[in-house]
Amino acid sequence: MYVIKRKPEDFVVEELVDLRFKSNGSYLVIRVMKRGRNTEDVAQLLAERLGIPRRDVGYAGAKDRNAVTTQYFSVKGLKGEDVTAVKVTDVTIEFVGYSDEAIGLGALEGNRFTITIRNLEGDEELSLPESIPNYFDEQRFGSNNAAIGKAIIRKEWGVAIMEIRKSGAPEVRLLDDYLLGHPGDATGGLLRLPRQLLRMYLHSYQSLLWNRALGRYIIQHNPSTKNITYSSGEFIFPENDTVVENAPLPLPGFTITDNNLMAEILAEEGLTSRDFVIRQLPNLSLEGAERDALISIRDFSASDFCDDDEFSRKKKVILTFSLPKGSYATMVVKAMLG
Repeated sequence: MYVIKRKPEDFVVEELVDLRFKSNGSYLVIRVMKRGRNTEDVAQLLAERLGIPRRDVGYAGAKDRNAVTTQYFSVKGLKGEDVTAVKVTDVTIEFVGYSDEAIGLGALEGNRFTITIRNLEGDEELSLPESIPNYFDEQRFGSNNAAIGKAIIRKEWGVAIMEIRKSGAPEVRLLDDYLLGHPGDATGGLLRLPRQLLRMYLHSYQSLLWNRALGRYIIQHNPSTKNITYSSGEFIFPENDTVVENAPLPLPGFTITDNNLMAEILAEEGLTSRDFVIRQLPNLSLEGAERDALISIRDFSASDFCDDDEFSRKKKVILTFSLPKGSYATMVVKAMLG
């Protein structure tokens, strides 16, 4: 079985961004290269070391922990020398300029990947389809993030709290500390959790439903498929010699009311689009959006097979390619090798 992410250097990611820098501005912009670190953890550490609120540190997209990643952060109201003086283990900070706006999702155009695939025999066929299904991959879901999100959407607050405790997230103490003094206020307890964490739970469940819809879309448009099992179900791929037409599929939300495929998925879950309105948790309702069913891989290349320095008598290969934002490089590997 092939292996990826044997070590962080096996999964290298560089953001492709649309940024224009100035000599002065309200926000300082830095290029951050990190190894084996979570993006949000780095943002929190920067805020802590600089003595500023976490909200004053922005970034365009979260990146894998088990990787070497280069991405851009904005920091409000400071100068270059203030930030580059900060020392964080396995993090390199480079000042690149100033901007009048904080960096957010809109700045990210895509990502460039360099991936080492290990433990190969050397005779694998590395053919790449013209396009692949745009599934959310395992890292979107964690151990039980989707279960927590589902409970929140269903307004099953007790179930949500039980699943959050089961997750072992360090923020659980904030929830439990509040509930000790307010044992009947479940939603108040949930609101003590970071909003970004609650959104992660909701997006995880939303993404799981979208994955199911995409699988059915592929089956509807071509009966010749191959299935790959993952922790939350199956990824369904068209066979290499078949073609599925690309189309936008809706991520479920309260504005999505006219898509029969997603309505069918929601009905099986006992939900409607209106359930994505969460009045008890302000600013956490999900509108819904559209996401392309398929993605094209840009600038793809594969090295020759060579000896694997991690696995005896095995081969490795290095892939490089670019993907649009929000798409998963690990799905490219699955499309090629299963």
